[in-house]
This record gives sequence, C-alpha cells and structure tokens, in this order.
Amino acid sequence: MSSKFILLFKSEVTMILSDLSEVDIVTLQSWMGSNICSSLDLVETYFARIAAHDSGSSNNGWGVNSVLEMNAGARTIAVARDMERKKGLIRGPLHGIPILVKDNIETGDGMITSAGSLALLDNRPDRDAVLIRRLRDAGAIILGKTNLSEWANFRSPWSTSGWSSRGGLTRNPYMLTRSASGSSSGSAAAVAANLCTVAVGTETDGSILSPAAACGLVGLKPGLGEISTVGVVPLAHSQDTAGPMARTVQDCALLYQVLRKDVACNRDPVIFSDTNRLKGTRVGVLRNQFELHRDAIPIFEKALDALQDYGVTLVEGIRLPDMAELGEAELEVLLYEFKYGINHYLKGLRSKDVPHSLEALIDSNSKNSGSVMPWFGQEYLELAAERGGLDEERYLDAKRLCKRLAWTEGLDYMLNKNHLAACVAPSNNPSGLIDLLTGDHHTGGSSTLAAVAGTPSLTVPTGHIQGLPIGATFFSGPGTESLLLCYGYALETVLAARIAPLFKMDMGE
Repeated sequence: MSSKFILLFKSEVTMILSDLSEVDIVTLQSWMGSNICSSLDLVETYFARIAAHDSGSSNNGWGVNSVLEMNAGARTIAVARDMERKKGLIRGPLHGIPILVKDNIETGDGMITSAGSLALLDNRPDRDAVLIRRLRDAGAIILGKTNLSEWANFRSPWSTSGWSSRGGLTRNPYMLTRSASGSSSGSAAAVAANLCTVAVGTETDGSILSPAAACGLVGLKPGLGEISTVGVVPLAHSQDTAGPMARTVQDCALLYQVLRKDVACNRDPVIFSDTNRLKGTRVGVLRNQFELHRDAIPIFEKALDALQDYGVTLVEGIRLPDMAELGEAELEVLLYEFKYGINHYLKGLRSKDVPHSLEALIDSNSKNSGSVMPWFGQEYLELAAERGGLDEERYLDAKRLCKRLAWTEGLDYMLNKNHLAACVAPSNNPSGLIDLLTGDHHTGGSSTLAAVAGTPSLTVPTGHIQGLPIGATFFSGPGTESLLLCYGYALETVLAARIAPLFKMDMGE
C-alpha cells in the first residue's frame, strides 16, 4: 500500500470521526467491522470531545462539566477489543463501544466511586459492580465516570440538581445556563453532548427519566430487580435501579439487553421495533400530573396523534391516587432505607480515610462545610440518621401506604380497571435556569408511580421549546420494558424529535 493511499485513508477516517456526533451503535459497529475506524479511534475522539466541550475550551470557557474522571486504561482496553475483532472474536453489539457510567457505580479499575461526595475521594473499589462486569464481558469500554447530584440528590431538599462537592455543576448542553436535572445529570449531559456513545444512570425516583428528558434522550428505568445493584451506592433498596441512557431507542435497547440481570435473557435481543404489536392496545393518557407549559401542550398532543397512527386506542379520564400523600410516604421509606443501606455500604469500604457510618459522614461534611456545603446543607442525611431500624412501625406503615397508593389503588388499579397496556404522560417542562442559591425550580415530572411501584418507565424526546427538549413518559406493569421501548420507538420514528445540542448560553443566542 502506497504512503499516498495511507495518508488519504487516514484523512477519510479523521473526517468521519470528526462527525461522530449522533452516530449510533449499529453504525459504529459497521464502521469498525469495515475497518473504517477502530475502538481506539472512538476512544481518542470521545476524549477529544470531552476536552473541547466538557471543559469549556470550545464554549467561551463554559463547559458541560459532565465527566468527573476518565479511565486511564481505556486506550489499552480499546486496543485489546480491536485485536479481538481482527481475530473474529466479537463479544456482542457493545464490542468496542465507549460507555460512561455514573459515579455511584463501582469500577475496580482504580477510578474513584464517590457518589459525588468529597468524603469518598479515597474510595477506590477493588472490584466491579455486577453491571460493570456485564458491560466488560460484552466488550464495552468503560470510558470514565460521570458527575451526579451528590448522594443521588438525597442530601438536601434545597439541592441543585447536577451539583456535587466533588465535581461541581453539570450544565445542560442545550443551554449552559439551564439545569441538566438529576441525579444522573452527568450521564445524561454527556450522552446528549456526544461525549460517549451511551451511558448508565441510576434511579430511585426520576433520576434517569428527568435528566434524560431535560437533555433530549431516551431513558429507561427498568423494573425493580431487572438490573443488579450490587456494587451501586445505595439510596433505597425498594426503589433503586440502574438503567440505560441513549440518543435512540435502539441504542437504549442494546444497552439494556446487556445490563439485564438474567444472563439467559441477555442472549435474546430486546424486541423494540415490532410496532405491529401496538395495534389495538389501550394507553391511558395522564395530562394533569403537573401544570404543563403552554407550548408543551401541542407537542404532547402531536405525540398522542402519532400513537393513534399505530392503531393505539387512547383512554382519557384516568384517575390518579393522592400523589401528595404518596410523596410523603415515599420520603419516609427513603429516609429509613437510606440509613440502613448507606451504613452497610460505608462499613464495608476498605479505605481508612473515608467515613464508615452515616453519622461519620455527617460529621465529615460538617467539618468541611466550606467545600461540601457552600450552597445547601445535609438535611436529608440528618433526618435519616434520626430514623430507627427497618422493623419500626413507622417504616412499615409507610411501606404499606406506598404499596397501596402506588400499586393497589394506583398503577395496578389504573391498568386493570381500564384494560390498559400502558400509560403515557408528559415527562417535563423546559429546564429552568440554574439557581445554586435557592436550589431547583423544577415543575413537574411523571416518574413517581412507577418508581414507587417498582415497575418500568421510559422517556423519549417529543420536541423542543425555544431550543430546550421535552419528552413523553410511558409506564406500565412488571416485565413490560420491551413494550415500552416499542411505544418509544413508534414516537421516535414519527416525531424524529432528537436534535444535537449547540451549547448555547441561553435563549436568543
């Protein structure tokens, strides 16, 4: 091969990689299979994009600030995946694909797992979380760790989503003065900004759906237990899960297929594109979970029209349980379970230089309040510390109330009484301005019923209001992840609402 041809080929590769924005997993696999690029090329390109857009070097000094730490071994792993490919050893659809993961998920590769807290800066686990092991076994490359709302947004009711004492503030790549929401803020912002192919987030209530919607992504919260949470910093075991965040339904499905807890299921593809199965299904429409922005109403109506194009019957007038009462009971459960879970987690950490109990964590934060609590306190941590054990009647009563309101008189009642396959609701209003002084000003969300009931939910983009993404949320009963992805695929096909962010400062730019 002549040197002239080699130079020409390299220039073509460079041109292709420079346009890596919005490229999906299937396309990347095709490129790598055709020797157009390699896994190492992808890693280098994403590292370059992180340097340009995350740090702010390309945005007048304003960065997205979504990536906390990059994996020093990513290039070596990419070379190994490329060698396997040359030998015909393809582990699956994620082979050689660079992925970012939220910084409350343990990786045994020397990276820190801090949940965004300065108190855990010395926590370098010596083993992978189960879901990380599944990703590695599938050939994925862990590119690094993403920022999050500290302690998965369970430190204070006056917190600012996307802010952590370790990582600072993650910004929305569509408008850098706007919230990326949370708590999987960094995972959402990074995927939206094309700093990785896909990412993993976690959710207790809204922490995948809300940032995914705010950043124009597809986000799947699987049912409770569908993805292992072993090696994930706990918040509440009755609601915690991990899940995929992606730019397309297909990418979301491919990542979910690998993450699933049942290894036998991982051999079978997640069926998401057979929209014929939607014909004749009944979907309940929930319009009034929160006050919707006036410009969001026609966008939601257009999404409903798209569902009807696939033969879906829309059912109006669905009755919701008392969401305020459910919210109070849910918080009580979270306080008890956080105390139990975080004490168990901290006690098991190897390092001597981290707190080993909730009380020690609170004390550490207080002693370092200037750097840890410049904007908001730790009221939720303190409230959790006041709670007793999981055998207390106060906790058990709250658990029973949650089950009754979210499931027995909630989602299960809605689905069965109305013969519904699923429900659909608006995901969000446009993201509000970041306000570190007084905290979040989010209005609305549709995550709580499925979160408390432990059933799947999915958000997909439906449109934009003055450049800020909004979406629709589907949710249903246990084991319906594939069905929800199919509804999402139907909307994605008709609406094509996903657009790449332009890193604007705000409206009018």
